[in-house]
Amino acid sequence: MKNLISALVLGGLLSTGLLTLSFEEPVRPIPAVAIGEANQSASPISIGEALRAHNVPQNPFALSAFSAEAVRLTSRPPGIDPQMASFFERHVSVVMAGEAYRRHTTDRLGLREQFDSFDGAAPYHAVIEKGRLIEAADSISDSERGADLSIKTFGLLPILKQLLDPATEVVYLGRAYGRDKFDVKTATDRWALFTDSEHLICRLEARDRVIEYANYRSVDGLRLPFIQRLSVGGRLFQETIFSSITLNPSLPRGYFSREAVSKELAR
Repeated sequence: MKNLISALVLGGLLSTGLLTLSFEEPVRPIPAVAIGEANQSASPISIGEALRAHNVPQNPFALSAFSAEAVRLTSRPPGIDPQMASFFERHVSVVMAGEAYRRHTTDRLGLREQFDSFDGAAPYHAVIEKGRLIEAADSISDSERGADLSIKTFGLLPILKQLLDPATEVVYLGRAYGRDKFDVKTATDRWALFTDSEHLICRLEARDRVIEYANYRSVDGLRLPFIQRLSVGGRLFQETIFSSITLNPSLPRGYFSREAVSKELAR
């Protein structure tokens, strides 16, 4: 795993709770290109080209729900034993259907587990250490808001779903550094989207955050990335490597409720 991320150095704690890291070969964000500076000879294209490249129109119901598992590598804070690796590893599983979701995160040894769920009405957060419940809450703290954002950018499926939303506005800005660039405005946010020569989504920029997508594979007809890298302030912060993605999984009734999660915690 050490070959995946090298020379992580903590740069500071951001107000969002994310960490800025320094790498030997930092991921450099593409400089912003004003609309007037974009290649004016490029023929305007629509976001439909990207959706077709991902085979979304051919699988209209594929985005309704998904489950995914991944290994996530994140920087280790400073002041830790220098003999330890400069990053830590977590196993992450996410299930999402509509606005409801459930996320389970655990360390490699399973000593600490975290559950975050939202049934469409109320959130629930719980932490288990060495088999004992040490934290449980129904309210949304800053950390849970961060979890919500993390879940909604876990893999590309939530992004594709937003692009299909009739309320989402997408404007083609032209060519920028060999990629097609789009301005995307959703009901709650705004970001820039980049597609490669195959019209596959390869990059998303939102303020100082950059998400890059790679290692595309076919999942029940959809083309989806199995590697996702998050950079903050121009420095690589986190890498997520997916082991499985399942579309429209069969879920029991009430799967996202606090009661269902609590029963699982009690096992």
